[in-house]
Amino acid sequence: MNLYEKLKKNATDGLYPMCMPGHKRNPKWQMQNPYSLDITEIEGFDNLHDPEGILLDLEERAAAVYGSRFSLLLVNGSTAGILIGISAVTMPGDTILISRNSHRSVYHTAFLRQLKIEYLYESINKDTNIPDAVGLEEVKRGLKEHPEAILVVLTSPTYEGMTSEISKIAEVVHKAGKLLLIDAAHGAHFGFHPYFPAHPIKEGADFVIQSLHKTLPSFTQTALLLWNDVLWKERIDLFSSIYQSSSPSYLLMAGIDCCIQFLEGDLKGFNEYTKWLQTFYQKAKAWRCLKLVQVKEENGFRKDYGKLVVLCTHIKLKSLKLPEKIRKSIQDFCGGQEISLTGTLLYQILLAYKIQPEMAMRDYVLCMTSVCDTKEGLEYLFQILSKIDSCCEKEENISYTQNAVLCKRKRMYHQYEIEKRQVQIVPLEESSGYIAAEFIYLYPPGIPYIVPGEVLEQYLIEELLSYRKNGLQLRGMQDKQGKYVKVLKETSL
Repeated sequence: MNLYEKLKKNATDGLYPMCMPGHKRNPKWQMQNPYSLDITEIEGFDNLHDPEGILLDLEERAAAVYGSRFSLLLVNGSTAGILIGISAVTMPGDTILISRNSHRSVYHTAFLRQLKIEYLYESINKDTNIPDAVGLEEVKRGLKEHPEAILVVLTSPTYEGMTSEISKIAEVVHKAGKLLLIDAAHGAHFGFHPYFPAHPIKEGADFVIQSLHKTLPSFTQTALLLWNDVLWKERIDLFSSIYQSSSPSYLLMAGIDCCIQFLEGDLKGFNEYTKWLQTFYQKAKAWRCLKLVQVKEENGFRKDYGKLVVLCTHIKLKSLKLPEKIRKSIQDFCGGQEISLTGTLLYQILLAYKIQPEMAMRDYVLCMTSVCDTKEGLEYLFQILSKIDSCCEKEENISYTQNAVLCKRKRMYHQYEIEKRQVQIVPLEESSGYIAAEFIYLYPPGIPYIVPGEVLEQYLIEELLSYRKNGLQLRGMQDKQGKYVKVLKETSL
């Protein structure tokens, strides 16, 4: 079966998408025969890299919707926006402060521009064992310890939906004479209803990158770069011409146009959507074992409640209580035995019930919602999760294992300094003390667990092995099985 045939089959197989893209394949969002619309820069249709007409008008409308002075259409996703935004304000050798949970595109930009990066660390939420966003005090620490940094790059919201206190952070960053760039790839829906956090461009961020396709009705790869100061326009145009295709898709840009039209119109759909979410969270309080993350909004953090994070730690699942056809579709089930429920197993069970989650981690599953979801879809998800919950028993008196994803790293080299050094391949289990020469990450979310130049410490290796044992695939390594890792021939010892 080729890709096209498989896509057609996927469109009719009954899977409900609790994942990206944000249009949720909802038939409300239709476009006529795409071949009839697919053009290049012909007469009357402007040029993305020198817009003067219809595309300039679209960028101005997008900026107006979000409250910025300028916007840039992105057809290579938020990845392109990250590359463009950071490159535009830096020169080789500059230092930037970045949140340790930055998307790999931030690290790739640092490599290409030969930037020195210093980390800002997120705290781990004690109630959920999931990282919060970067806090105000951590930004203050970073600015104090690294006054040479010219740019602060934060991820807000995080993949799980946590947001930083952007307004106060922006004030501190600007007082120090620095710039603030927010990777808000998952926050394009912010600012359109009080149930969601405010949009970071209105909170004082200098640059905001956001993926329309993640949480709004737009095609995959469509995104925006928003900013206010005309000073940066020439540099942003320059790097847009470098990092974006010279033949941008008019279908993708038309998708952006339709999305902006939606945001310019009657937003009553957000009212219905937020009511459905509030009902979902309220009813989920009745679950005995599964837990829907509902954080206390304190210390400046807020939660995007459109991200349904379902915790499943320390739960025993009685397989025989599930329907026979579901048990048979899950290889990990074995007749009559009680087994521990993990995020990867819960993900597979939801798939068997024709629900496609966004992501599985060891201890939780993430289901992404959007304004394009249907009431019936959310009700079906709740029904299935409740059914699974009824098949569970809670293990008592077990505490969380520390989440090592964002523990402070020991770094020997900046990423770009690795390129000319001699490397070797060693088993991951035997790599303690070596200096990594390649990335290691889980995808999604694409946040590097190990960055080239960092030391592979034993506790980090044990965490990676735990992920692998739980069915999560390690990415970024030359060895696709995740058993061997590329390291420098020298060690940190």
